[in-house]
Amino acid sequence: MNNDFVGQFSDNIKSTYSCFDRVILRGYILNLFFLGVVVILLRSLGFKKTSTGVLRILTDQLNAHIEKEAKKHGIPILCRPSVDGGKNGDKQKYVNRNYANKYKGQGNHLYCILTNRESVTTISSRELTSRVGKRYYKLYKCIKQVKQYYIYFHDEVLGGPCYLKISSYLPFNCEFYFNGHNAVEIKLDRAGIGYRMQDNAFVEIAEIQIFDRIVKGLTGKVIQDRITYWTDRFFRFNKGKYSTISKYLVHNWYMSQVEVCSNVLFRSSRFCTNLFERLLDKFKSIGSPDSLSRIFEQRRARKKETKSTIRLYENKACVKHWFRGNSIKMYNKLGYFLRVETTINAPKLLGSVKLKKPVLYLQAYLWFGIGSNNRYFNCCADVDVFSISDEQTDHYFKPVLD
Repeated sequence: MNNDFVGQFSDNIKSTYSCFDRVILRGYILNLFFLGVVVILLRSLGFKKTSTGVLRILTDQLNAHIEKEAKKHGIPILCRPSVDGGKNGDKQKYVNRNYANKYKGQGNHLYCILTNRESVTTISSRELTSRVGKRYYKLYKCIKQVKQYYIYFHDEVLGGPCYLKISSYLPFNCEFYFNGHNAVEIKLDRAGIGYRMQDNAFVEIAEIQIFDRIVKGLTGKVIQDRITYWTDRFFRFNKGKYSTISKYLVHNWYMSQVEVCSNVLFRSSRFCTNLFERLLDKFKSIGSPDSLSRIFEQRRARKKETKSTIRLYENKACVKHWFRGNSIKMYNKLGYFLRVETTINAPKLLGSVKLKKPVLYLQAYLWFGIGSNNRYFNCCADVDVFSISDEQTDHYFKPVLD
């Protein structure tokens, strides 16, 4: 990290680092967005009709393959609404508590499969009658409840828990999730580098230079290879004695949400907490359209395109600023650990940056996120140290010895 904030409080800072946090990618079979191509696909698979029953055959074959894989590896398929309440956003906590925390290995390992019904855009068919009395089937797009499979696993490269989400109905959209901290942890273990993690944060790192190289090595090509490995295992259609996949059913993967975090570990939790409380007073000025435009290096946004909030994040105060669908937030994670995190949801709205959505451009998101975090820290660098605490401040300037 290279910013004025780290330079100003260097005597009170123990270490800093930046890396990916949550990354969500989505896979689409692009040709299936066109109804005419769906008809061609069904004909190539040997179906003469495009009825609802034919579309259901593909769904049944996909369901059968996933159930066969689950039985083969001895993992449960659980209906999410009937497991632990089924509230929104708690799937990860459920898997961590019941499966991930009990697994200590480093290879590929399946945890469980959770199912849920969600409203998605899909393809359906209706039977119509022509003017001359001839019946025919017509495909159309609609939004309806479709069964989704969340396949949770530990990946030998990305750690865990990761998940692959597969929609069981045409056009078979998918989603892939991993956490950058877990991926770096796997590499540190293999390299024999000492570290200590607490609550999804590295609080000790023996070799920060090697750590930085590991973060830079987490490229889109690496992620694409891991996605291909897991989709080849689960996105197949059961034909009885074997499962297969058509060459027309290949997903293209794009970034949906990328979080890049910059972390500052302080030597004193009292100093960090008091400093963060002082920074909370500045959130209104930092959250103005002019300030956020400089942080994201964009033209000035309209007032309705920006928003600032203070909310509780895991029972801790969190300052969050929105800019054209993207956001940057700051919170005191562990009492002595300050985190600034850029979340990129809409790269096209960033204008001049021109971030591209295909997964192979993942590293560009890392550099943009780190740059935004540094500019945010620069906005926080003009805090007067004597205003941080009502107590005696001389001890903040004394030399600190390890």
